[in-house]
Amino acid sequence: MYNESVNGAGGSSSRPIRVLLVNDTPAVVETLRWRLRFEPDLRVVGGATQREKALTLALAEEPDVIVLDLGMPGTSDLSLARELSRLRPQSAMVILSADGYLDRLQSALDGDHWALVSKYDPVPVLLATIRATAARAPRDGA
Repeated sequence: MYNESVNGAGGSSSRPIRVLLVNDTPAVVETLRWRLRFEPDLRVVGGATQREKALTLALAEEPDVIVLDLGMPGTSDLSLARELSRLRPQSAMVILSADGYLDRLQSALDGDHWALVSKYDPVPVLLATIRATAARAPRDGA
């Protein structure tokens, strides 16, 4: 079982990693919310299917990690990811993308608190990426 704290291995905080889910498909948001509830170190603090809701929840809920579908309507490539990152720089970003875009996107990401996961990867890959990215992200007050 995974026991690393939100501040990384050996950190003093043992609170769950706060996760915001952003995907234009409500069924995906609800499926991920359902799956993550079985992970004691992860806590979903919100789910958004639209850009404005994602921005509002990012400010209100202060997530440690934002899991973002790259294909959100009304956004281009990484525009929503960058907007969320400017709004909430303490949050790590895990971007879900189709396989064909991963190589192109990897070079566009700045900082080590961003990560890419294929939409076709198994759930354990997403879970491990959420944890690893949260451990590398800047923290509030740091």
